[in-house]
Amino acid sequence: MHFTVQILVLFLALLSPPPQDQTESNGTGNKIVAKVLGEPLTENDLWLHLARRHKNTPPGQEALSQVVEKYLVQNEMKRRGTRVEKAEVETRLNELSKEVAEKSGGETTLEQELARADIKLATFRDELTFLVGLEKMARTDFSIPANTEVTPVKLRLWLQDLKDASKVKLISDESEAPPQAIAQVGKKYLTYFDLGKELMSSLPPTDVKRDLKALAGCKLIGRKLEELDLTVDRKDFDDEVARRRLALSKKSGLGGISYEDVLLQTRGITLDDLAHDEEFNSQIGLRKIVDKEFDEEKLKKYYEDNQDRYGRSIHARHLFIRGQKDVDPYQTSSRSFEEAKKEITGFHAKLSDPSMSFTQLIQDHSEAPKTPPAGELRFHRESVLGAPFFDQLWELEQGPVSDPIRSPAGYHLVQVIEKKEAPPLAEMRSKLLNILMTERYKELWEEASVEILLGQSSE
Repeated sequence: MHFTVQILVLFLALLSPPPQDQTESNGTGNKIVAKVLGEPLTENDLWLHLARRHKNTPPGQEALSQVVEKYLVQNEMKRRGTRVEKAEVETRLNELSKEVAEKSGGETTLEQELARADIKLATFRDELTFLVGLEKMARTDFSIPANTEVTPVKLRLWLQDLKDASKVKLISDESEAPPQAIAQVGKKYLTYFDLGKELMSSLPPTDVKRDLKALAGCKLIGRKLEELDLTVDRKDFDDEVARRRLALSKKSGLGGISYEDVLLQTRGITLDDLAHDEEFNSQIGLRKIVDKEFDEEKLKKYYEDNQDRYGRSIHARHLFIRGQKDVDPYQTSSRSFEEAKKEITGFHAKLSDPSMSFTQLIQDHSEAPKTPPAGELRFHRESVLGAPFFDQLWELEQGPVSDPIRSPAGYHLVQVIEKKEAPPLAEMRSKLLNILMTERYKELWEEASVEILLGQSSE
């Protein structure tokens, strides 16, 4: 008896993750998956990016294991002269098709079963060819009779024995190996392109497309650097790492953890790996672009023009009563503004009793969010509160609870706890540059011609 289709699908998924619904590869890596400013990005570009990005992540490690296993099996088949005839594969497909039809009472087909597992029939046939060859060798080595099933467990054991007997070495120092080599199996070097090709098949399509867009973004930044006659060198990299180390040191509760530890724990990479990370180096390039386009005068003007976002801030607590229904986003108030004012005036009168707690009044009666601490506005700026309301709060004294104050949504009793003037530009410079980097990156995309072709059907 042969595998049930469910077991076979499961084993194939473990052995070699099936391609998802993506652009079909022509196998050479020359297929165009995107165009950036008219320049093509090929599968080779994407494979290299995927491999560099994911090689130390769990999906990357799993994909690398698949690349090694595939090479070992194919090489072993070649060494032994093991051949898989087309008729053998078709016989197996027919057997599986009959089994599916019998077990489902004719209500489903093999193609439908494969579709549920996101496997195309053509892909399944190719992988089944590989599996039949693997089964032949395992049957011989384990002396399994022809009429006895070679179970997935036996196949996995055979694969592990083959790996144990082979000289598999992961490349840790790229200077000691040929360009783009990631592993060595005997005398054969497996490359980042091999790993990237496997990752393109095994990662979710949304992840692959996200990484492709990130790669396109790197190319946009690279083109802008060329226009501005800027480059990113090792000193720029060291400066950025130093900047991030400093930022990390200012964060509380991390117990003196180093930036290198963060890289290892979050991404499984070293500083040397980071130096080869195209996205990281593009971020450095983006910072240089912003530094050049926004000199001190332009940065100062940007800061002055955006005081509502980055300037004065207020820390206060408030009791809020909603006004008329048509401005109530949650549709919970049917009272008019006059009714809201009357209600909040009553609460204000209660505060004449020294034993009455404003915080408790907020907790019991405020219609603002009750997330602890109740009714607090923690250093909100004008852009959040709105200019008229913010200005009214700024005029209040710190400490006392205000008289009722009207806003577009209702009435408030406000107690100002602290006011902060706009911080000096020098203090805000790093934050402003980070914000400008984000805004500039969006502008590069809006200004550019970028076509994402991955996932589109071939003509």
